[in-house]
Parts: sequence; C-alpha cells; structure tokens
Amino acid sequence: MTELTGFQWAFISLSLVYLVWNLDSLWIDYLIFWHKIRPQALTQKDWFEIQAQPERKIAILIPTWREESVITQMLLGNSQHIHYKNYQIFVGCYPNDWPTLQAVTQAQLQNPQIRILLSSIPGPTSKGHLLNEMVDQLRKETKSLFDIFVFQDAEDIIHPRSLALINKYSNDYDFIQLPVFSLQVPRSFSVGASYMDEFAEAHTRELLCRNRLCASVPSAGVGMAITRAALEKMVQATGGKLLESQCLTEDYLLGIRAFSLGLRQVFACHFYQERSGEKNWVATREFFPNSVGMAVRQKARWTEGITLQSPTHLGWFGNLTNRIFLLRDRKALLGNSAGFCGFLLLPTLLLGVIDLAPNPRALKALLFCNILVILNRLFHRATSAAKIYGRRQALWVILRYPISVWVNGLASFRALKNYWMSQWMQKPSLWVKTQHELPKNFGTAMAPSRVSL
Repeated sequence: MTELTGFQWAFISLSLVYLVWNLDSLWIDYLIFWHKIRPQALTQKDWFEIQAQPERKIAILIPTWREESVITQMLLGNSQHIHYKNYQIFVGCYPNDWPTLQAVTQAQLQNPQIRILLSSIPGPTSKGHLLNEMVDQLRKETKSLFDIFVFQDAEDIIHPRSLALINKYSNDYDFIQLPVFSLQVPRSFSVGASYMDEFAEAHTRELLCRNRLCASVPSAGVGMAITRAALEKMVQATGGKLLESQCLTEDYLLGIRAFSLGLRQVFACHFYQERSGEKNWVATREFFPNSVGMAVRQKARWTEGITLQSPTHLGWFGNLTNRIFLLRDRKALLGNSAGFCGFLLLPTLLLGVIDLAPNPRALKALLFCNILVILNRLFHRATSAAKIYGRRQALWVILRYPISVWVNGLASFRALKNYWMSQWMQKPSLWVKTQHELPKNFGTAMAPSRVSL
C-alpha cells in the first residue's frame, strides 16, 4: 500500500476537521427550517401597542477612550431621531482623555440629556472596568433611579424606535438584545463588507435559533439592555461588579452569565415595512474595520475572549442544547484555523494530491462533502445578506467569503499568540483601540431623514 505524503496527510486532516466542525451548522440549519425560525415583522398595530406603553426611565451608557473624532457626531445624531422621551445618555470618560471630554462637552451644551461620568483613574484601563465605574456611579445616585440600562458604543447609530421596543420587552424580560448590523460600505469587495455578511447571518439566524431553543443568548455589547432588578441581581452574584473587567469580551460574558443566573433573555429581531416596501430593521448599525490589520486585531480580541477566556470564567452549564451552543462558540478558534489552512492547501489539489493518493475515491468524496458544506453556508449567508441589504449584495457574498476565511484565520493565530503572551507576562487587559467613523451626514440637521436605518 502506498504511503501518504505530507501534503496528503495535511489535506485529509484539515478536510476532516473542517467537515466535523461544521456539522453543528447543519444542525442549526435544520432547526431553523423545521421550526420556521425567522425575524418577525411589526405591523402598524404592533407599533401603536408599543408606543402606548408607559415610558420607563432608560439610561444609555457609552464608554469612550480617544473617541473625539466621532463622539459629538454620534451623540447629536442619535439624540435628534430617537423616538423616546424618558431617557438620558451617560458618556464614560477618562480624566486624561481631554480631547474626548471636550467633544462630549460640546454635545452636552446642545442637549441636556447628555451627561459625563468621569473615571476615578486615568485611562486606558479596559472597557469592562470603565463600564463598571459608570454603573457604580449610577447605582449610588438614588435621586435618579433608572429602570433600564442600555449599552452602546461611540460609533453606533441607534434605531429611532429601539428604546420603545426595549421598553415593551422589559415587561416580560430581564435581558434584551437587539440585532447589530454593519452599515453598508461603499466598496462591495472589501474587508469591511465581509462584516455585513457575518452579522447578517448570525443575527437573522443563529441568535434567533438560540432564543427559540431557550439557550443562552450572548450579548453583542451594543443594542443590549438589562433591567435594574436584573442588574442588581448580577452585581450581587458577581461580587459587586457587573462586568468582568479582565475579560476581553466582557459583553459576551455578560449575556451568558445572565442566562446562568436564571434571568429571562430575549433576542428581539424585528423589522417593519416602509411605504416604499423596504424593510426597516430595528437594529444598531455601525461601520466595522475596513483594513486587514484592524479587522484581525478586533477579531483576535473577540476570539481570545470567547474561546480562551470565557471557559475559565464560566465553565460548562445548562442542558445539552446550551452546552452545544457553548461548544459552538468556543470551537471557532480551531475551526477558523482549519479553514484558513485549507484554503492555503487548495493549490495542492492541482498538483495531484488526490489522484496520487492510495484511495482517490475516498479523498474525492471528502472533498465533495466539504464543497457541499461551503455551498450550503454560502447559500444561507447570501439569503441573510439579501434580507438586510438587498439581492444585489447577496451576489457579492461568494466573492467576500474568502476574505472572511482569511481574516478569521489570521485572527485565530493572533489570539493564540496574545493569550500565551498574557499568561506568561501576567499583564492586565488594556483597551484595544479601534478607529471609528460614522456616515458623513449623520449628526447634521437633516440626518434623521437621510441616513438609512
């Protein structure tokens, strides 16, 4: 019997890993089809009922570090078009971040609903640490008790009706997560555009499936709300702090921990029809990094926090369904690495790896199965992108898919390196700064009618 070459061993190993690691995706596809899980449309009657609800007092928390380029525009743009009255925006700043303080003060002079919460120590620390300080300050202010806490970032565009929807859901749920979608980028073939596909698929399919199966719903960090009673319960359960300040994905951890404490969670994915027939999604929108370096750095932080740090903080809990979803979250490191290496080995197929193998039929069958898995993923990703951005963008999904594989693979390798370095050097996590931007016309007087939401 002919021995396998190194290339053949690598091809077989990676192909098997990729195939096995995607079996749970097929399971989710089956559940979504069988249970008819899909985003729900809101009718005009639904909105009348939502707007008829008494407005609870909402605090919007926005942590910042060197956000002077976008924060004024973000604050004024959002406050112009939010269809809700009983809310206040709190911006967390560091005393040594003077440019951001000036920018927030400028917005504060134009809108009294904006207020600065100053960190007790200079920055940067971590996003979780600053949010904890903000929450502590608000909890101590008995004169301004808030019923709901909403978490956003400095680059977010908040949907005008999101607070009203959160207010309605807070009647029955403790933890509410709205969808997060990328703003449509000018260049359809780019790193930034690949985020459009990934978030569209995750937030119109997978999170809805988790919600339907009563599994834990991870927080996206933005477009997330928690009631005051639930916040107090979480603070008491975690030793006085809401967020784990030394976890790189403190937001993800928050959502999973809320579920472990028995809090009622919901992923509220809704849209309503405009008069033009276009779907208007009640979601947080933002631009994501548009360069390979910045995207790899951001996704490395996500990968390290979810796959390497969260198991230490949370362990395994819940029923079999919830454990499968936790495994799905945590196996991304190996799956993305295998996909990246698999793309690198594709040229070896042209060198006759299969034809020269002892059992070419078995290798061809393995390759065929993986091709079917990829085509299935592309189909669902394309249909998800079409829901949010239209059919034209769905055609770009096939071309953008290799970008996602490339960036996610590099991010996995960087996450491993960063984790090993942090364990060896025992250094605390500091804020990983990502450059942000907003649409040019957002925050102007005409923004509410011109910015696509």
